[in-house]
Amino acid sequence: MVLWNLEIYMENGRIYKSIFAILPMERKARVVISTVFSGKAIRVVIKNLKPDKLILIVDDPIHDTKKATIEGLKENFKGIFDIEIMKTPLYDIPRIMKDVTKKIDNEFEKGNEIILHITEGRKITSLALLFAGYARKNKVSESYYVEEEGDKMLPLPVVVKFD
Repeated sequence: MVLWNLEIYMENGRIYKSIFAILPMERKARVVISTVFSGKAIRVVIKNLKPDKLILIVDDPIHDTKKATIEGLKENFKGIFDIEIMKTPLYDIPRIMKDVTKKIDNEFEKGNEIILHITEGRKITSLALLFAGYARKNKVSESYYVEEEGDKMLPLPVVVKFD
């Protein structure tokens, strides 16, 4: 939809008229790539970041707790945003990083904003996700860890700089 704006004004005894179009801007989709376990921290992230798409990184095979969490998230947020499952090998940091960097590249090529969340799941998976974010630091806008004690979202550095 295009909106038109017509302005008529007078200056120094002369009447001026201007017309211009207001074109809608395409909004980037907000994509959160997240580790998963119980879903408590993910719900905090969803509430605060309001993603258009949630990509959950899960170990293959998927643990029963994770399966239940994923099903609950799909049921609760059906029709609100897309949930994609990305299976990764257990304890294989280089492979997880490779898979996640490909996903970051694909989402970035679509023009999407990419945010990482590393609170839940195995530490190895969380570290691999964060390292993938460092490898693609120009494509990741933010990364977060959610405090267990107060559900506060802690921003993590996307660019690591040591002095």
